[in-house]
Amino acid sequence: MPSIGGGHSGVFAGTTHDIALLFALQGGVALDDAELYRRSAETVTHLHRTLTTRSTIERAKGLLMGAQGITGGEAFDVLREESQRSHRKVSEVAAALLDDADPRQGTTDMPWTPVRHGGRPPAWPAAGRTPIVGSEG
Repeated sequence: MPSIGGGHSGVFAGTTHDIALLFALQGGVALDDAELYRRSAETVTHLHRTLTTRSTIERAKGLLMGAQGITGGEAFDVLREESQRSHRKVSEVAAALLDDADPRQGTTDMPWTPVRHGGRPPAWPAAGRTPIVGSEG
């Protein structure tokens, strides 16, 4: 196996040794950062998938609540019970329910997109006032 010093001892001495250690340290930091980035990207992907699935479930709950006059908890119980009975995930049951209700609209999960406010929170009206769209509070 080739070596950096070409087989000679003492190639990295004094300042050269310190510089070589700094390069090695930076390489280690870069590898750690790459691993951290990979894990963070996986987490973000998982969170987006979870929020998208939740959107489907919430829409199905709303459909059940409106159609059957039940609460959100009761609507989730209906979805959960059908999930257990049919051996499918709750999100699959919810998607099927939405498909049955309006096959033209489709049930592909709506992607979750965070609300952006241009770096500052939205202006909230004073108590008792009607909010005005675009007002600066």
